[in-house]
Amino acid sequence: MKKLIYIGLLLLVGYSIYARDVFTAYEDSQNFKNKIINNGDINMLKSIINFQSLISFSKDELRLLRNMIYAKYNYSFKSNELRNYFSKFKWYEGIKTNVDESLTELDKINIRFIQEIELNFPTGNEIDKKLIGIWRFAGGVPAAGYIWGDYIRIYQNGIFEYLFRDSRTDKYGLWTSKNLVQTNINIEYISISDINYNDDRKEEEIVIYDQIWWHLGFENADQRIEWEEVFNW
Repeated sequence: MKKLIYIGLLLLVGYSIYARDVFTAYEDSQNFKNKIINNGDINMLKSIINFQSLISFSKDELRLLRNMIYAKYNYSFKSNELRNYFSKFKWYEGIKTNVDESLTELDKINIRFIQEIELNFPTGNEIDKKLIGIWRFAGGVPAAGYIWGDYIRIYQNGIFEYLFRDSRTDKYGLWTSKNLVQTNINIEYISISDINYNDDRKEEEIVIYDQIWWHLGFENADQRIEWEEVFNW
């Protein structure tokens, strides 16, 4: 009995550490967003933008980020909304009608990448289906510190994150429950089935990569609240 209690305590401690690791990516994205969207720190645009940086972005925030690349060259926007937004930053003058020749290859890569996420942004119906959250591979077993094995995190802005159970490596891409518009060969796209309810397991499940995934369970109400704060359930 004592041995079982000890094992249980180890699993709870492991979950706590694991949960903090999981939250890091989302918090890092929020920090990135605060620096560039709220503070207008255009130095953040000096490197390639990746999925990890954007997992907390809304569609409107993605639009602002994409246009900030033009704004840093003082492009004069036709949209009053964009002009007013960028005018609050001291570096913006908005005096040029065309800045295409000023765009670097890095700028163009970042613009295309952001546009791809905007293009495949989930509809309200997709988000309402409660796909948003964490799904674990059906039958996954504990390994390499992962209590549930492989899992996929589905973010509400169309980004997914796949973490492998045998290592700390992961991969990102775009998901949909409809038809994806695939225009970038360097991005992985996945289609997700509608949620089904498994009567035997009393658990929700979806199909990704032609395999069944189960919705992540919660040990207590506090854990559910923590996950809800991250995924806005």
